Amino acid sequence: MEYYLLVGGAYVILLLLVVFRFTPWPTLITFITLPLALRTSRIAATEIEPRLLQPVLRQTAKLHMQFGMLFVLGWAIALFL
Repeated sequence: MEYYLLVGGAYVILLLLVVFRFTPWPTLITFITLPLALRTSRIAATEIEPRLLQPVLRQTAKLHMQFGMLFVLGWAIALFL
């Protein structure tokens, strides 16, 4: 449950920031990472054995990096528009 809240919350908050014009619309490029977030969330929700949850840690780190890089790229694009 917490995993859904934390990962899903990042997308919801970003969407709200764009809607209320606190963040430029090109930052929505981060939604490209949504399939990875859904796949990782599904594993986290169904597995209970620690050994099987280890890939979730790596995938979450990858997701965090991709989301952050795309967010910065979105801001950079917005500066040049």
